[in-house]
Formats: sequence, structure tokens, C-alpha cells
Amino acid sequence: MFLLDNFKEKIQDNKKLSSVTVYCRATYKRVIQKTLLFICHFLLCLYGMN
Repeated sequence: MFLLDNFKEKIQDNKKLSSVTVYCRATYKRVIQKTLLFICHFLLCLYGMN
């Protein structure tokens, strides 16, 4: 019985971990997209000034 409970806890921990990983990946992608947009905008502004 103890082993089964322990196993269930591990599964729940894994689910939490995977949801955190997915969230981090999504945030990471969003940050990269915003950074790229900012860089492109910045370069366009510099190019426009010259």
C-alpha cells in the first residue's frame, strides 16, 4: 500500500514538473519573439536615421 501511495505522489510530481516545463518553454519562446521584434525595430530606426 505504501509503495502505491509513493508511486502516486511521484506521478503527481512529474505532472507538476511537466506543466512547469511547458510553461517555461512558452514564456521562453515569447521572450525570444519580443527580443527579436525589438532588435528588428531598433535596426529599422537606426537604418531610417542614416
